[in-house]
Amino acid sequence: MRLGPREITRLVVERKWLVVGFIVGAILLVLPTPLGLTRQGMAVLTITVVATVFFITEAVPLLTVALMIAVFQVLLLGVSSREVARSFMSDSVFFIM
Repeated sequence: MRLGPREITRLVVERKWLVVGFIVGAILLVLPTPLGLTRQGMAVLTITVVATVFFITEAVPLLTVALMIAVFQVLLLGVSSREVARSFMSDSVFFIM
């Protein structure tokens, strides 16, 4: 199915907070790192801000936000997927999710 300009505009308007979250995240990633903050710290800050935007606006289902945090940890922080999965394997984390 091919989308025309009208359909693309409608999709962007319907998912505006999803688009806003990713744009804010991209801007934070390209900004210079503040003095005293490491590049990994900036990545954690970016993940936190994007997740907060998605969580508050419910741009995606809340469980998806939790899964996106795990994916962002692997992609932005370079943490191994095993280590991220291990951090999610806690009774308290499953209770909150």
